[in-house]
Amino acid sequence: MAPFWVTMGCCDTGWLGSGGARGDLDGKPARCQPGHHRDAVRIAVDGAPGPEDDRRALGHGSRPAGASARLLGLEGEKELIGRGLSTCATCDGYFFRGKPIAVVGGGDSAMEEANFLSRYASRVYLIHRRDEFRASKIMIDRARANEKVEFVTPYVVDEILSPEKVVTGIRLKHAKTGEKREIELHGIFVAIGHNPNSTAFRGKLETDQTATSSPATAA
Repeated sequence: MAPFWVTMGCCDTGWLGSGGARGDLDGKPARCQPGHHRDAVRIAVDGAPGPEDDRRALGHGSRPAGASARLLGLEGEKELIGRGLSTCATCDGYFFRGKPIAVVGGGDSAMEEANFLSRYASRVYLIHRRDEFRASKIMIDRARANEKVEFVTPYVVDEILSPEKVVTGIRLKHAKTGEKREIELHGIFVAIGHNPNSTAFRGKLETDQTATSSPATAA
């Protein structure tokens, strides 16, 4: 198996970039070694013993693999990241100063992002597929009390409007009646959760639906 690279970041974490954490999952025992980035960890499963001062067996401590933000699963969606579509409010919120935007999601993260983005945006449409939310009551109440945040439920995202490959609006479909609605906006922030980056460990370590079940490896 070819080595892979992992870089721990403030937002999405993927198998990318030199200077991150490196690992080869063929062989035993599984061992970790820190990369030369402060937040990176090197995973080397090569069966070879290493100096105890710079390598630690995976069984002796948790080594996170990170997670990647879930997207909506719409056609052409990935191509719009950085062109009006984002999964990180703190990273990209400033670029939408004075413009209407949408946040898609129904959990605490969606509520928090809607409130945060209201600092910059002229209007924040909080879109969720149900009338009920997974978010805690206190987070829902904070978002509802924000005069810049408008709740749009129960709607699902039918299409991201981007005639010039830049987000210009969103087409929604009512979850019960099928009624269509379009909203003109400049940005869409997706806040529907994350998927653990545990794919590389499957077949090498025991895994479940959310992460590796090994006590040493957490997503």
